This record gives sequence, C-alpha cells and structure tokens, in this order.
Amino acid sequence: MSRAISLDLGNLSEKNINISFSEISQALKSKSNTKLEIEILGKSHIPTSGESVITDGSFIAIPKNILLQAFIVARLVLFKYVRGCPSDREQSLTDATAIILLVDSEHLTAANTRKRLLKKCIERNQDKAQEFFDSEICWVDGYLTSHLHRHTKSPTLWAHRRWVIEQNKLFVSAEYMMQNLNDVIFIAAQRHPRNYYAWSHARWLQSLNTVIPKDMPELSISKPIILAVQDWCLRNPSDTSGFSFLLYCLMRAPDPEEFALSVFTKTFRTAISYRWSQESIWCFLRTLATWKLRGEENFVCDEDSIADYPLIRNRICTARKWCRIYHLKMPELP
Repeated sequence: MSRAISLDLGNLSEKNINISFSEISQALKSKSNTKLEIEILGKSHIPTSGESVITDGSFIAIPKNILLQAFIVARLVLFKYVRGCPSDREQSLTDATAIILLVDSEHLTAANTRKRLLKKCIERNQDKAQEFFDSEICWVDGYLTSHLHRHTKSPTLWAHRRWVIEQNKLFVSAEYMMQNLNDVIFIAAQRHPRNYYAWSHARWLQSLNTVIPKDMPELSISKPIILAVQDWCLRNPSDTSGFSFLLYCLMRAPDPEEFALSVFTKTFRTAISYRWSQESIWCFLRTLATWKLRGEENFVCDEDSIADYPLIRNRICTARKWCRIYHLKMPELP
C-alpha cells in the first residue's frame, strides 16, 4: 500500500466514515479462528454501490479510500479510550486497533492496547483463555502473511506475535514448529525477501525455553524441519536470511555428520547444476563445510561441467581457499 494518503473529500461525511469503520471491523473479525488474506485495492478498483469490503471466505479486499475513512474513526476511538475503556466499549477499541494496524503496522500504541485488552479478557474468562490466544494469533498471522505493504516485515507485529506465544506458555514441539514454518514464516519470507524479522522469530521459537512435561523429550531440531527449510532455500537461492536460518538449524542439530553432509551435497549439486552464483548460497556452503564437515574436501565436482562458467569456478576456488584459512579456527558452539 502506498504511503501517500489521498482521500476523496467529496464523499467524506460522518455517516460514511462510520459505515466504513463498522463494515471493515466486521470483516476483520468475521473469521476469528481463520487466518485472513487481506489486500488493499487502489484507485483502479471502482467499488459498486454500497460496497465497502469485498469478502470471499477468508479473503478480504478493501478499497484504500474506504480504509482511510475507517482509520479516521479508529484513531478517534483509540485516543478516546486508550487510558481508560469501559467494558462495553472494549470490542470497539479492539476493532479500532485492528484498523489502525492495518494502515500503520508500526503503530506501537495500538499494538500495546491490544495486549492490555487481551489480558483483560483472559482475566475475566480464564476458561476461554486458549480461545482468545488462538484468535489473536490468527489475527496477527493474517497481517504477517497477507499482500500488504510493510506488514510482513513489521517488527511491531512480530513482537506482538512473540508476546502472545509467551503469554500462552506453549511447549514448542517439532510439529508446532513445522506448522509455524509452513503457515507463517515461509509465507512472510516469500512475501518480503530477506525477511530477517521472520527468520529471527523462527530462531526464537526454536530456542524457546518453556516448562516441558517430564514425559516429553527435550526440544530438538528434527530432520523434517531442516529438510523443509532447505527446500524453501533452494526455491529462493538469493535469500541470505533463509540460508542463515538453515545454517543455524544444522549447527545446533544433534544429528551426525552424515545428515549435514547430505544437506551440503544436495545444495552444492543443485547450485552447480543451475549455475547459481549468489553469495548467499556459497556463503552457506563454505561455512557449513568449514564448521561441521571436512572443509575444502567437500567441494569436489566435475571440473569439465563448469569449464565454461568462470564465475562458478571462481566461487568454488574462493570457497576452498576460505576453508583452508578458517577450517581449524571455527569456535566451538555453546
């Protein structure tokens, strides 16, 4: 969504902006347990008479002018009740924060207000705490994975998601981690390349210290997770943040050297086959070979197949040289 704000003042009235606020609020909370796919429509879309929001299941499209009209009301509601909100106006305040964060993903006051409202709801209804947590996660995941301007890389929204998970005190199992990768991390990273906020969130999930039941094993990074991350990286070879997370997983995995070697071999052969020269993939390969494998010995390939590709030959020579220099100098992992 463009940062430029241009309202059609001819259609701006108290009635219109209140209707816009009401209809957008209703659309955003209509699927409380389903991740929404939101898109902002530009001026090229001409809404039909009486049409403020286009919905199709979990897909929502909102004309930009309508959204900005709703934002006017949302901002008034927020600053009216932010310091003290009667219980009968809490839903309206929650709706206002959703609209404000849809327009401005870095609105910290709106995000913090949602936190306070969520805690109040849970304090009053302890038996529905999990339902409230799930609903909030679905809401923020929709913003983080939709085709929006800056939301997929919003530190405020990622921090909000982290806060909700911390409050929920979830045990992050391998299955839960895989679900988060497929449903949120991979999509957000695809929407915004080199999305270090998304991958940092994934690192945090991996290292989350929770109260683990005695009958459950200690959290470890499973092979399916590593293979899923590798598959994503091979479909996005220029994404250095993705390869950094893959390296992070491999460095902390309790698996034997053979598994790391299989990941290295597949990645190396794919890079050679497609003549990839991106620094991200070669940095990953040389670091993995130096830190966990046998250094330059791993960079063995058919020299004739790359004879006509000087850039690839240069990448391999550089990687071998890098391994010779640093192979015995890499520090031990904590």
